[in-house]
Amino acid sequence: MKNCNSISTYDKSNNLVRYTEFAEYLETPKCFYSVEGNIVNRVHVNEDYNNNFPVYESVNSIIEFDDNIMLHPLRFDGEVKMQIIKSASTYSGVSPNIVDRLDTYKEFNTHNTEFESFRIKSNLIEDCLNKL
Repeated sequence: MKNCNSISTYDKSNNLVRYTEFAEYLETPKCFYSVEGNIVNRVHVNEDYNNNFPVYESVNSIIEFDDNIMLHPLRFDGEVKMQIIKSASTYSGVSPNIVDRLDTYKEFNTHNTEFESFRIKSNLIEDCLNKL
């Protein structure tokens, strides 16, 4: 029996809309993407070591785009990186514009858990840049 380290789900139009990658050492997925129309829910778990003790950081993002989207996998040296592109489009290397974004950071090990979150609205960034 061969082990599977990722699961991909496609919609009726053959757009990649859900991707989960697993790591042997984590109880939760290493990364997860779920697309619903123009919104993606994304989770990444990174492993770091502090005094030879593993510390994990989870980054959860909910990102809203200005157009419907899908996932496009890019493979480099056996690693998969997901790029978000317009739904049903050919790969162009250009992502749609972000309308709204909410990120939550969670650092955890067996002793404690810390949370931090922030929200970015693209129109606020544009307003600030226009004032410069």
